[in-house]
Amino acid sequence: MSANPRLAYIPSRFPLLTETFILREICEMRRRGWDLHILPLIVERPSIAHSEAGALSDLVVELSLTAPSTWLAAATAVARRPLRASKLAWEALWGNRSSPGFLLRAAVILPKAMAASRWVRRSDIAHLHVHYATHSALMAWIVHHMTGVPYSITMHAHDIFVDRSMLAAKLRDAAFLITVSHHNHRFIENVIGSWAAEKTHVVRCGIEVGRYRPAAPWQADRGPLEILSIGSLELYKGFEYLLQACLDLQHRGVAFRCRIVGGGPLGRALQQTIEENGLGEQVALLGPRTQDEIATILPTAHCYTQPSIRMPSGKREGLPVALMEALACELPVIASDLTGIPELVRPGETGILVPVADAAALADALESVASDYPAARALARRGRRLVEEEYDIRQTGLALGRLIRGRSPDLA
Repeated sequence: MSANPRLAYIPSRFPLLTETFILREICEMRRRGWDLHILPLIVERPSIAHSEAGALSDLVVELSLTAPSTWLAAATAVARRPLRASKLAWEALWGNRSSPGFLLRAAVILPKAMAASRWVRRSDIAHLHVHYATHSALMAWIVHHMTGVPYSITMHAHDIFVDRSMLAAKLRDAAFLITVSHHNHRFIENVIGSWAAEKTHVVRCGIEVGRYRPAAPWQADRGPLEILSIGSLELYKGFEYLLQACLDLQHRGVAFRCRIVGGGPLGRALQQTIEENGLGEQVALLGPRTQDEIATILPTAHCYTQPSIRMPSGKREGLPVALMEALACELPVIASDLTGIPELVRPGETGILVPVADAAALADALESVASDYPAARALARRGRRLVEEEYDIRQTGLALGRLIRGRSPDLA
């Protein structure tokens, strides 16, 4: 039997193709001997899934609102502590009243959280951990107050940058908090308060560094510069600026090809832009891919770019995991100077930063990689060393485990 306390993860959705960082963390915690279960708000049944997710299917506890068992468990939990349940329901709804979307989700989460509290108590769960301080954190907050089981939250980006409805309450009652960058830690201190920053630790999202092999160096006389970018096809990923930069490179006469990996709502619009600008032979949308496929695709590129932007709503990147994967492959990296990205892509040390939403600057940086590839590759080699030192999943899993056990008060 494991010496670690029994742990339950509460993701918003599971399995989700884009959230490899949660999947990897769960797999690493299992490798370290943690007895854990996964309690998602929504169980996904995607057409494309990572192979590791299938191996975890027996650990997933589904609380469907269409299942009578969920409502029976919720009713049992409420009957056991009716006053507490009523108070929590009121606080959850009142606390999210300023955000229609959050209010609706709170109403949906309430019966699931009540059912989860009964399951947590009966399953002898000792700790709850969630990623994102939004809806899954609300469920953990309710379960905590129904059962006394402590919870912790890993904060990333939109969960603290955009809609902060009821955020203070969820953070205040957590046993400890984690965020993925020092930028986020400063943001928490400045916007939420020093009390939240004092209980927040910086623990990076981790990758299996050894899974990624170095790409072959590019030689201009053997073909065009292969550019790669990975991410959901959403506005905040900034792919429209990458396409503008590609058009600029075409006009400059730079020989290149660009591949974009990912799926999302902007796929059709991006494809239309590619066709309208005559980029069809140079730019390709590859669609969503598994992490196994991405680990194979990355070494076939010559450089990597992350053209992320900040949306008017405040939505933006936290610290994209794809940057870590690219550097692990020793790919020269060009990324937007945004949020926690400069902590990984350090100008003149591990990569190149460009101003946000500046297609011309992005084109300049890509051209500079093509004109002096050995210098760009030297930055990438240092980038891999940084990833090995700070972003290895074995280290980040160890840090999380120590925090849960309470053996190390300061891992920031």
